[in-house]
Amino acid sequence: MADATPDLTETVELAVGGKLYAGWTGVRVTRAIDAITGDFSLSLAWKDDAAAPEFPVAPDDKCQLRLGGETVIDGAIDAVSITISENEHSLQVEGRDRTADLADCSAVNKPGSWTNVRLEAIAADLAKPFGVKVTAKASTGAPIAKFAIQPGETVQAAIERLLRFRGLLAVPTATGDLEIITPAEGAPAFALVLGVNIKSATGRRDHRERFSDYIVKGQASGNDQRHGKAASQIKGSARDSEVRRYRPLLIVAEDQADGASAATRAKFEAGVRKGRSIGAEIVTLGWRASPGGPLFAPAMAGRVQCAPLTIDSVLLCASVTLTKDEGGTTATLSMAPAGAFAPLAEEPKAKAKGKGK
Repeated sequence: MADATPDLTETVELAVGGKLYAGWTGVRVTRAIDAITGDFSLSLAWKDDAAAPEFPVAPDDKCQLRLGGETVIDGAIDAVSITISENEHSLQVEGRDRTADLADCSAVNKPGSWTNVRLEAIAADLAKPFGVKVTAKASTGAPIAKFAIQPGETVQAAIERLLRFRGLLAVPTATGDLEIITPAEGAPAFALVLGVNIKSATGRRDHRERFSDYIVKGQASGNDQRHGKAASQIKGSARDSEVRRYRPLLIVAEDQADGASAATRAKFEAGVRKGRSIGAEIVTLGWRASPGGPLFAPAMAGRVQCAPLTIDSVLLCASVTLTKDEGGTTATLSMAPAGAFAPLAEEPKAKAKGKGK
């Protein structure tokens, strides 16, 4: 296995106010497929006051974090810390994507309700005050009949309410904007093989958050086409046959729904819980899927071969943490089945007997 010393060929630069700051002795960058914002932490150490570096950066400064010349986070600095001790002084800078404001701030749009508007248009309205653009990279379905902000909820919470009923996710881009996606398992972009490039691995199978039956119930405003029980007793369901005990979960629809969206919501909940109950956390040397190739990133597919974990399959990168410190230049990849972020597939129905083909 390769040497675990830091890879000095991977440059780390923080662009602030037209200047580039490099020379960081500690680096951590985390991005995840189910997180609306990525974050980073950079540190720099020196021995005495005479060697103190000049890093005139402050919270709220706009910044770009570049790894190997590639921008991975475009946002702002959240915090700057300086630590002084007898043996060593250190500076730490932390920040997140521009989408961090969507996670932190309340949704206070006026007007705060929409009627017969497409999902991506509502999300764009919610994100617009923060200078964040929203692009749909997947089909978002029919216009939303009615949607309203709930008092006190964050912009992220409002957007996620929209997405859950369509089985969609929102992820930040390298430009600090937001994309609406449906992760799909594609051709593997890399391979993680025990004895070759896996430094350490932890496998997981956990059924505590899985249920046998998922029931979504809700209501919707009546109209000429939908009224009575069709509007007041909306229901959708999904079943996870791998959960052998009877474990029902009832979900009250967060917003107005119809039968189709309630069913999608139930299948999405079942699929997400099933997928996230199975996975592996793998530490590998380096930040790239292949020599000279792209940086490891969320939603990237990779083949994992690790016999002790009984894994030999293509999995999806759920989250990626890139680290550089005295322990080396490593990537920690949380790998999960593609179904961890998609509606549970319908179980095939048994063929009826005695009725021909």
